[in-house]
Amino acid sequence: MPRGRLYVEGANDLHFLRNLLQKHGIDARSQDKAGPEHVEVREAGGIEKMSSLISAEVRAAAYPIGFVADVDPHIGLAERWQMLTQPMRNVIGDVPEVIDKSGWLHDDPRVGVWLMPDNEANGAIEDFIRQIKLAGSEALWGYAVESTARSRSFGSTFRDVDCRKAEVHTFLGWQDPPGLRYGEAVSRGCFDHEADLAKRFVSWFKRLYSI
Repeated sequence: MPRGRLYVEGANDLHFLRNLLQKHGIDARSQDKAGPEHVEVREAGGIEKMSSLISAEVRAAAYPIGFVADVDPHIGLAERWQMLTQPMRNVIGDVPEVIDKSGWLHDDPRVGVWLMPDNEANGAIEDFIRQIKLAGSEALWGYAVESTARSRSFGSTFRDVDCRKAEVHTFLGWQDPPGLRYGEAVSRGCFDHEADLAKRFVSWFKRLYSI
């Protein structure tokens, strides 16, 4: 049995957050590698699948359990919060109407929710990453954003909903080596793991799992 379990939506979230936590000395592991001293990080396979398993997981868990989810712009923070907490109400009772910017925790059973990127705005892991850019990299980030927008006139075909993802991948294409995955990029120091938002997430994680 692991120390606790954290559900994230997809593979990018899993690898990025595991590596961010490792930069802070926390050894979170994937499902097949987690021992009793580790928090097990699982990919839910999207928000719908995550929502469908919440009630059973919270009811059955013998250890702390957390959920990290995106906030799609067409959904909004309030609706995503309700979508994730409604399945818990038959287990834990009432929950707050809004999530605190430091993330949400419930004591018994021990449950936590973090809404990407910062519990305040709509977004996803890419928006989290943009908020932890290294000091001195602002100009390159700006050029990546500008180049991504200009690429439309040269025939780029990414969906509007994936614009932030395209911007991050453009920025990572200009690192050494080019094209790092999100988790590898944070491990190699392409992002500031000591940025305020990064430390706020790590603090929520530590409080949830009593680390």
